[in-house]
Amino acid sequence: MEDDNLQQHSTALLTAWEDGTLSYHDAIVQFNALRGEAQTRGQTEDEAFLESRLGVIEGYRGNYVGSIAHFERARDLYLRANNRRQVATCTLNIGETYRLKGNFARARQYFRIGLDAAVELGDRETQVLARTNESQMMLSQGNAAQAEANLRECYALCEEPFPVPPGVPPEVVVRKPNRSTRRHRPRAGDALPRLRRYRAGVVLRPGRAEAGDPAANRPADRLRLPRAR
Repeated sequence: MEDDNLQQHSTALLTAWEDGTLSYHDAIVQFNALRGEAQTRGQTEDEAFLESRLGVIEGYRGNYVGSIAHFERARDLYLRANNRRQVATCTLNIGETYRLKGNFARARQYFRIGLDAAVELGDRETQVLARTNESQMMLSQGNAAQAEANLRECYALCEEPFPVPPGVPPEVVVRKPNRSTRRHRPRAGDALPRLRRYRAGVVLRPGRAEAGDPAANRPADRLRLPRAR
């Protein structure tokens, strides 16, 4: 069983770290304490949720090996809990971290696995995320034409409104069709920044990184996180 309070607490911790009001050391200590609490209670999905956040923190600090290890543990825990959607999400995060490492072959493998899983689930949102991840990798390789072709498939998925989440009144759901379906031709030099504005999912910003933190010297990258429920 999931603990909403635990997940909300972990989200608040991540926000505090991003804002620079919580140090890396203190964030890790508190996340590890919450993870131990979830383990003790046998709350598998909560433990996975916390692992994914640790993966994001380590990724922002440039510790890609540590980040991948956390996402792999999160994926395995979600698999144990039979949460296939979050298994796909963690798979995409692993691929994105390999992209940041420059290992494009491994990144492509994980993006393809995540996309296939999303198609099987009929999850268009995760399909869009998988294709935009792959497009960003293509841009990293200098393949703007391939990235554009891939993005056009994303636009086709976005042309119809996404389903309203259960229990949410349709009138409160904000649609942004112009943002998701706008035609854009990547150009050398500006394609990557423009693509980032189209990325689906949760957008995380490191905030004021500590001195010596690699995140202080590079743009914020975007990783998909499980949603607090």
